[in-house]
Amino acid sequence: RLLGNTTKDAFLAEALPLTLLRRHVTPLVLELHSKISEAISSQTWQKVVVAKSKSLLELAVMVRLMSDQTKEWLLHILKEARVLVVPAITLLMPGIITQFGV
Repeated sequence: RLLGNTTKDAFLAEALPLTLLRRHVTPLVLELHSKISEAISSQTWQKVVVAKSKSLLELAVMVRLMSDQTKEWLLHILKEARVLVVPAITLLMPGIITQFGV
């Protein structure tokens, strides 16, 4: 179906925007995601960032600055933020170095 009408043209049926995005853009995004996430290894991130942050957050829970649930939530965010560190650094670079910098 195309705009409420049934079409027998296979090319036209496959030329829908979401189909084209899924077919051509998704592999590029997945490849870019894997390259960025491999820039900082998972073991290094766990040792340097998560382990040190975990001890600080446990101290904050001990003196009742935050709840244990908030600590777990923040640790989860830190574990997932590894893939965003490299792109975030490029956003803070001058516009002369990158086209999308500050």
